[in-house]
Amino acid sequence: MLCAASAVLIFSARPAVADPISNGTDFQFSDTTGDPFNDAVLNPTSAQVADQVAPFSFGAESGTVESWVYTGSTNNPYDTNGGGDVTGSMTFVYQITLTSTGGDVASMGAANFGLNQTDVGYYDQTGSEVWPTFVSRDLAGDGTSTVTFSFLNLGGNYSTVNGTDAGPENNGGQPSALLVVNTDATTYTNTFVTLQDDSNGTASSYSIYTPMVPTPEPTSIVLMVLGLTGLLAVARARRSGRLAVPAGL
Repeated sequence: MLCAASAVLIFSARPAVADPISNGTDFQFSDTTGDPFNDAVLNPTSAQVADQVAPFSFGAESGTVESWVYTGSTNNPYDTNGGGDVTGSMTFVYQITLTSTGGDVASMGAANFGLNQTDVGYYDQTGSEVWPTFVSRDLAGDGTSTVTFSFLNLGGNYSTVNGTDAGPENNGGQPSALLVVNTDATTYTNTFVTLQDDSNGTASSYSIYTPMVPTPEPTSIVLMVLGLTGLLAVARARRSGRLAVPAGL
C-alpha cells in the first residue's frame, strides 16, 4: 500500500489539458483534465472507436474496469484538434468500479505505451468519484511501458468509505474518476490493466498497438557476419594489389 504524501495538493477548478509524463517519471496530480468523451459542448470533435467492460477478481476485491478509446479529442495536446500536429491521436480512458462488499484498489497500471508520448489526467463526471492522486510511468523504453494511477488516503474524494484505506471502494457503487491517457498514437490493440492492493489482479483493456520488429535468428546473424567479413577481405585484397581484377570491372 502506498504511503500518503506530505505535500498539499491544489486542484484547479477549470477543466484543463493534463500533464505530460515520460518514461521513468512520476508526480502528484495538480490539475484535472477536460472531458475525454464525445460531447456536443465540452468535446465535440472526440469520437469513440472502442469500449469494453471487463471483470476482475483478486483477494477480497472484485469488480469491473471499463475501457474506452477515443480519437480527435480537443483535450489531447498531441492531436490537431487539441493544438498538436498528429491527426487522429488516440485517448485511452479507464474507470474502476468495485462490486465486492469489502476491499479496495490501491493502484491501476495500464500497459504497453511504448515510446509514444503520453499526457495523463483524470475527469470526475459526477463530483463524487474517487480521484487518483499520484501517477507514474516506468523506465521501460519499449512496448511494455506502463502508466500507473495510484490512490492515496488524503481525505475528500481521495478517501474510501471508511477513511483509512486507499482507492475506489464499494461505496454504493462509487467508481473511480475517469483515468485518462492522451497519446500521439493512431492505432490501438487489446491488452490489460493490472490492479493492486494486498494482492494483484488483471482485467482486459486497450492500449497502443506497437508492431514487433522481427529479431534475426542466430544462424542468420552468423551468415551475415561471415558475408560482410568476406566482402571486407576482398576489398582489402583489391587495394593491396593481391587480387587480380578482370578487365572491364
